[in-house]
Amino acid sequence: MNILTEIINQLIDSNNSITDSLLKIKVLASRLKSKSLFNWVDKELSGYESNDDIPNCRITSCVLVGNMMNGNVLLENQVLATNDLPDFVKKLVEEIKFYQSITVLERYLRENKNKLAFAIQSEILGYLTENYQNMGNPYVSVYSARKEVSLGVVHQIIVEVRNKALDLLLKLEEEFGVEIELQELIKKKTKANLIINNTMKQIIINNSEGNVINTGNENAIKNNFKIGKSKFEELSKALRDNYVSEEEIEELRVSIEEEPNYERKLFGTKVNDWIQKMTTKALNGTWQVSIGAAGTLLAELLKQYYGM
Repeated sequence: MNILTEIINQLIDSNNSITDSLLKIKVLASRLKSKSLFNWVDKELSGYESNDDIPNCRITSCVLVGNMMNGNVLLENQVLATNDLPDFVKKLVEEIKFYQSITVLERYLRENKNKLAFAIQSEILGYLTENYQNMGNPYVSVYSARKEVSLGVVHQIIVEVRNKALDLLLKLEEEFGVEIELQELIKKKTKANLIINNTMKQIIINNSEGNVINTGNENAIKNNFKIGKSKFEELSKALRDNYVSEEEIEELRVSIEEEPNYERKLFGTKVNDWIQKMTTKALNGTWQVSIGAAGTLLAELLKQYYGM
Protein backbone atom coordinates (compact mmCIF):
# COMPACT_ATOMS: atom_id res chain seq x y z
CA MET A 1 0.00 0.00 0.00
CA ASN A 2 1.41 3.42 -0.95
CA ILE A 3 1.73 6.22 1.61
CA LEU A 4 -1.11 8.33 0.16
CA THR A 5 -3.65 5.50 0.38
CA GLU A 6 -2.41 4.52 3.82
CA ILE A 7 -2.92 8.01 5.25
CA ILE A 8 -6.26 8.49 3.45
CA ASN A 9 -7.58 5.24 4.94
CA GLN A 10 -6.55 6.46 8.38
CA LEU A 11 -8.15 9.86 7.92
CA ILE A 12 -11.54 8.58 6.78
CA ASP A 13 -11.84 6.40 9.89
CA SER A 14 -12.92 8.80 12.64
CA ASN A 15 -12.04 6.17 15.25
CA ASN A 16 -8.35 6.63 14.41
CA SER A 17 -6.41 9.33 16.18
CA ILE A 18 -5.68 12.18 13.80
CA THR A 19 -2.32 12.57 15.56
CA ASP A 20 -1.09 9.36 13.91
CA SER A 21 -2.14 10.61 10.47
CA LEU A 22 -0.47 13.98 10.98
CA LEU A 23 2.79 12.31 11.99
CA LYS A 24 2.80 10.43 8.69
CA ILE A 25 1.96 13.62 6.79
CA LYS A 26 4.89 15.29 8.53
CA VAL A 27 7.19 12.58 7.19
CA LEU A 28 5.68 13.04 3.73
CA ALA A 29 6.20 16.81 3.92
CA SER A 30 9.81 16.31 4.93
CA ARG A 31 10.52 13.87 2.08
CA LEU A 32 8.90 16.22 -0.43
CA LYS A 33 10.69 19.21 1.16
CA SER A 34 7.38 21.05 1.44
CA LYS A 35 7.97 23.83 3.96
CA SER A 36 4.36 25.05 4.02
CA LEU A 37 2.91 21.61 4.72
CA PHE A 38 5.62 20.74 7.25
CA ASN A 39 5.09 23.97 9.20
CA TRP A 40 1.31 23.55 9.34
CA VAL A 41 1.49 19.92 10.48
CA ASP A 42 4.22 20.75 12.99
CA LYS A 43 2.08 23.48 14.56
CA GLU A 44 -0.95 21.18 14.76
CA LEU A 45 1.17 18.48 16.42
CA SER A 46 3.19 20.71 18.76
CA GLY A 47 0.70 23.49 19.42
CA TYR A 48 0.72 27.13 18.38
CA GLU A 49 2.63 29.91 20.12
CA SER A 50 0.79 32.93 21.53
CA ASN A 51 2.26 35.16 18.82
CA ASP A 52 1.30 32.79 15.96
CA ASP A 53 -1.55 33.40 13.55
CA ILE A 54 -3.90 30.49 14.03
CA PRO A 55 -6.57 28.94 11.78
CA ASN A 56 -10.09 30.36 12.11
CA CYS A 57 -11.44 27.04 13.36
CA ARG A 58 -9.28 27.47 16.49
CA ILE A 59 -10.94 30.80 17.38
CA THR A 60 -14.43 30.83 18.87
CA SER A 61 -16.73 33.02 20.92
CA CYS A 62 -17.60 31.94 24.44
CA VAL A 63 -19.78 32.80 27.41
CA LEU A 64 -18.37 34.58 30.46
CA VAL A 65 -19.48 33.11 33.80
CA GLY A 66 -18.44 34.34 37.21
CA ASN A 67 -18.97 34.66 40.94
CA MET A 68 -19.59 38.01 42.62
CA MET A 69 -20.69 39.70 45.78
CA ASN A 70 -23.58 42.15 45.68
CA GLY A 71 -23.30 43.79 49.07
CA ASN A 72 -23.58 40.84 51.46
CA VAL A 73 -25.24 38.59 48.88
CA LEU A 74 -23.15 35.90 47.18
CA LEU A 75 -24.06 35.32 43.51
CA GLU A 76 -22.43 32.26 41.96
CA ASN A 77 -22.22 31.00 38.37
CA GLN A 78 -23.75 34.13 36.89
CA VAL A 79 -23.54 35.00 33.20
CA LEU A 80 -21.58 38.26 33.32
CA ALA A 81 -22.36 41.39 31.35
CA THR A 82 -19.71 42.40 28.80
CA ASN A 83 -21.46 45.02 26.64
CA ASP A 84 -19.77 48.16 27.97
CA LEU A 85 -16.30 46.79 28.65
CA PRO A 86 -13.28 48.42 26.95
CA ASP A 87 -12.67 46.86 23.53
CA PHE A 88 -9.46 45.06 24.48
CA VAL A 89 -11.09 43.55 27.59
CA LYS A 90 -14.24 42.62 25.67
CA LYS A 91 -12.16 40.70 23.14
CA LEU A 92 -10.29 38.87 25.90
CA VAL A 93 -13.42 37.72 27.72
CA GLU A 94 -15.66 36.96 24.74
CA GLU A 95 -13.18 34.89 22.71
CA ILE A 96 -11.17 31.71 23.17
CA LYS A 97 -8.18 30.79 21.04
CA PHE A 98 -7.15 27.14 21.10
CA TYR A 99 -3.34 27.07 20.88
CA GLN A 100 -3.12 23.49 22.19
CA SER A 101 -1.71 20.62 20.17
CA ILE A 102 -4.12 18.29 18.40
CA THR A 103 -3.12 15.58 20.90
CA VAL A 104 -4.33 17.72 23.80
CA LEU A 105 -7.58 18.50 21.97
CA GLU A 106 -8.17 14.79 21.38
CA ARG A 107 -7.61 14.21 25.09
CA TYR A 108 -10.30 16.79 25.91
CA LEU A 109 -12.77 14.72 23.87
CA ARG A 110 -11.78 11.49 25.61
CA GLU A 111 -12.46 13.07 28.99
CA ASN A 112 -16.17 13.23 28.02
CA LYS A 113 -16.87 16.66 29.48
CA ASN A 114 -19.83 18.73 28.29
CA LYS A 115 -17.88 21.96 28.27
CA LEU A 116 -14.48 23.50 28.87
CA ALA A 117 -13.73 26.36 31.24
CA PHE A 118 -10.74 28.72 31.21
CA ALA A 119 -10.07 31.06 34.12
CA ILE A 120 -9.95 34.82 33.57
CA GLN A 121 -6.76 36.58 34.68
CA SER A 122 -7.13 38.33 38.03
CA GLU A 123 -6.21 41.72 36.55
CA ILE A 124 -9.32 41.59 34.35
CA LEU A 125 -11.70 41.19 37.32
CA GLY A 126 -11.39 44.87 38.18
CA TYR A 127 -12.76 45.81 34.75
CA LEU A 128 -15.71 43.45 35.24
CA THR A 129 -16.48 44.93 38.64
CA GLU A 130 -16.18 48.49 37.32
CA ASN A 131 -18.52 47.59 34.45
CA TYR A 132 -21.28 46.61 36.89
CA GLN A 133 -20.69 49.66 39.05
CA ASN A 134 -20.94 51.91 35.99
CA MET A 135 -24.31 50.30 35.24
CA GLY A 136 -25.60 51.51 38.61
CA ASN A 137 -24.63 48.58 40.86
CA PRO A 138 -22.12 50.18 43.28
CA TYR A 139 -22.05 47.23 45.67
CA VAL A 140 -21.09 44.56 43.11
CA SER A 141 -17.63 43.00 43.21
CA VAL A 142 -16.67 40.23 40.74
CA TYR A 143 -14.11 38.02 42.49
CA SER A 144 -13.69 35.19 39.95
CA ALA A 145 -14.65 34.52 36.33
CA ARG A 146 -14.16 31.95 33.62
CA LYS A 147 -14.78 31.54 29.92
CA GLU A 148 -16.94 28.54 29.03
CA VAL A 149 -17.35 26.84 25.69
CA SER A 150 -19.01 23.66 24.44
CA LEU A 151 -16.79 20.65 23.86
CA GLY A 152 -18.40 20.54 20.43
CA VAL A 153 -16.01 23.33 19.43
CA VAL A 154 -13.04 21.05 20.07
CA HIS A 155 -14.66 18.29 18.05
CA GLN A 156 -15.16 20.75 15.17
CA ILE A 157 -11.48 21.78 15.25
CA ILE A 158 -10.42 18.16 14.88
CA VAL A 159 -12.95 17.62 12.08
CA GLU A 160 -11.59 20.70 10.25
CA VAL A 161 -7.98 19.51 10.52
CA ARG A 162 -8.96 16.02 9.39
CA ASN A 163 -10.86 17.43 6.39
CA LYS A 164 -8.00 19.73 5.34
CA ALA A 165 -5.50 16.90 5.50
CA LEU A 166 -7.84 14.60 3.59
CA ASP A 167 -8.47 17.21 0.88
CA LEU A 168 -4.73 17.53 0.32
CA LEU A 169 -4.08 13.81 0.14
CA LEU A 170 -7.01 13.27 -2.24
CA LYS A 171 -5.71 15.96 -4.59
CA LEU A 172 -2.28 14.35 -4.65
CA GLU A 173 -3.86 10.95 -5.24
CA GLU A 174 -6.01 12.37 -8.03
CA GLU A 175 -2.97 13.85 -9.76
CA PHE A 176 -0.50 11.00 -9.32
CA GLY A 177 -2.78 7.96 -9.07
CA VAL A 178 -3.68 5.62 -6.26
CA GLU A 179 -0.74 3.31 -6.87
CA ILE A 180 2.12 5.78 -6.69
CA GLU A 181 4.85 4.86 -4.22
CA LEU A 182 6.73 7.33 -2.05
CA GLN A 183 9.96 7.11 -4.02
CA GLU A 184 8.15 7.85 -7.27
CA LEU A 185 6.29 10.74 -5.64
CA ILE A 186 9.59 12.20 -4.40
CA LYS A 187 10.84 12.25 -8.00
CA LYS A 188 7.82 14.39 -8.88
CA LYS A 189 8.11 16.65 -5.84
CA THR A 190 8.17 19.87 -7.89
CA LYS A 191 4.69 19.20 -9.25
CA ALA A 192 3.55 17.76 -5.93
CA ASN A 193 4.62 20.93 -4.11
CA LEU A 194 2.62 23.09 -6.51
CA ILE A 195 -0.49 21.14 -5.53
CA ILE A 196 0.43 21.30 -1.84
CA ASN A 197 1.09 25.05 -1.89
CA ASN A 198 -2.18 25.79 -3.68
CA THR A 199 -4.07 23.65 -1.17
CA MET A 200 -2.33 25.19 1.82
CA LYS A 201 -3.46 28.65 0.71
CA GLN A 202 -7.01 27.54 1.40
CA ILE A 203 -6.23 27.08 5.10
CA ILE A 204 -7.41 30.54 6.06
CA ILE A 205 -5.31 32.22 8.71
CA ASN A 206 -6.94 35.22 10.31
CA ASN A 207 -6.12 36.26 13.82
CA SER A 208 -8.74 38.98 14.05
CA GLU A 209 -12.01 37.24 13.31
CA GLY A 210 -13.47 34.55 15.54
CA ASN A 211 -16.12 31.97 14.73
CA VAL A 212 -19.34 31.52 16.61
CA ILE A 213 -20.45 27.99 17.34
CA ASN A 214 -23.81 28.18 15.62
CA THR A 215 -23.59 29.84 12.22
CA GLY A 216 -25.76 30.35 9.18
CA ASN A 217 -28.77 32.54 8.51
CA GLU A 218 -31.15 30.29 10.40
CA ASN A 219 -29.15 30.83 13.58
CA ALA A 220 -28.69 34.60 13.27
CA ILE A 221 -29.61 36.70 16.27
CA LYS A 222 -32.69 38.81 15.63
CA ASN A 223 -32.18 41.90 17.75
CA ASN A 224 -34.42 44.51 16.14
CA PHE A 225 -36.88 44.13 18.99
CA LYS A 226 -38.69 46.63 21.20
CA ILE A 227 -40.29 45.16 24.31
CA GLY A 228 -42.80 47.23 26.24
CA LYS A 229 -42.57 47.17 30.03
CA SER A 230 -44.42 44.14 31.46
CA LYS A 231 -45.54 43.13 27.93
CA PHE A 232 -44.95 39.39 28.18
CA GLU A 233 -46.51 38.62 24.80
CA GLU A 234 -44.00 40.95 23.13
CA LEU A 235 -41.21 39.28 25.09
CA SER A 236 -42.53 35.86 24.08
CA LYS A 237 -42.55 36.80 20.40
CA ALA A 238 -38.94 38.04 20.57
CA LEU A 239 -37.91 34.79 22.26
CA ARG A 240 -39.74 32.67 19.67
CA ASP A 241 -38.01 34.64 16.90
CA ASN A 242 -34.73 33.60 18.50
CA TYR A 243 -35.61 29.87 18.67
CA VAL A 244 -36.67 29.68 22.33
CA SER A 245 -39.21 26.87 22.73
CA GLU A 246 -42.75 27.27 24.08
CA GLU A 247 -41.87 25.12 27.09
CA GLU A 248 -38.96 27.39 27.97
CA ILE A 249 -41.11 30.50 27.50
CA GLU A 250 -43.68 29.08 29.91
CA GLU A 251 -40.93 28.41 32.44
CA LEU A 252 -39.92 32.04 32.16
CA ARG A 253 -43.54 33.18 32.54
CA VAL A 254 -43.53 31.68 36.06
CA SER A 255 -40.02 32.84 36.96
CA ILE A 256 -40.50 36.40 35.75
CA GLU A 257 -43.18 37.07 38.36
CA GLU A 258 -40.36 37.33 40.92
CA GLU A 259 -39.66 41.02 41.52
CA PRO A 260 -36.19 42.17 40.38
CA ASN A 261 -33.99 44.64 42.26
CA TYR A 262 -34.66 47.81 40.28
CA GLU A 263 -32.31 49.93 42.37
CA ARG A 264 -29.32 47.70 41.64
CA LYS A 265 -30.60 46.55 38.23
CA LEU A 266 -30.43 42.86 39.12
CA PHE A 267 -32.82 40.14 38.01
CA GLY A 268 -34.40 37.79 40.52
CA THR A 269 -32.87 34.43 41.39
CA LYS A 270 -35.41 32.43 39.36
CA VAL A 271 -34.83 34.54 36.24
CA ASN A 272 -31.04 34.23 36.66
CA ASP A 273 -31.45 30.45 36.92
CA TRP A 274 -33.50 30.48 33.71
CA ILE A 275 -30.84 32.54 31.90
CA GLN A 276 -28.16 30.10 33.13
CA LYS A 277 -30.21 27.17 31.82
CA MET A 278 -30.60 28.80 28.40
CA THR A 279 -26.91 29.66 28.23
CA THR A 280 -26.09 26.04 28.97
CA LYS A 281 -28.31 25.06 26.04
CA ALA A 282 -26.34 27.44 23.84
CA LEU A 283 -23.11 25.88 25.11
CA ASN A 284 -24.15 22.33 24.26
CA GLY A 285 -25.75 23.29 20.95
CA THR A 286 -29.38 22.53 21.85
CA TRP A 287 -30.38 26.20 21.51
CA GLN A 288 -29.76 27.60 18.02
CA VAL A 289 -28.04 30.76 19.19
CA SER A 290 -24.30 31.39 19.44
CA ILE A 291 -23.00 31.28 23.00
CA GLY A 292 -21.30 34.63 22.54
CA ALA A 293 -24.70 36.27 22.00
CA ALA A 294 -26.95 34.15 24.24
CA GLY A 295 -26.45 35.91 27.59
CA THR A 296 -26.48 39.39 26.06
CA LEU A 297 -29.64 38.65 24.07
CA LEU A 298 -31.62 37.42 27.08
CA ALA A 299 -30.36 40.18 29.38
CA GLU A 300 -31.35 42.87 26.87
CA LEU A 301 -34.83 41.42 26.35
CA LEU A 302 -35.47 41.12 30.08
CA LYS A 303 -34.15 44.62 30.82
CA GLN A 304 -36.66 45.99 28.33
CA TYR A 305 -39.45 43.90 29.85
CA TYR A 306 -38.65 45.17 33.35
CA GLY A 307 -38.11 48.72 32.14
CA MET A 308 -34.56 48.85 33.52
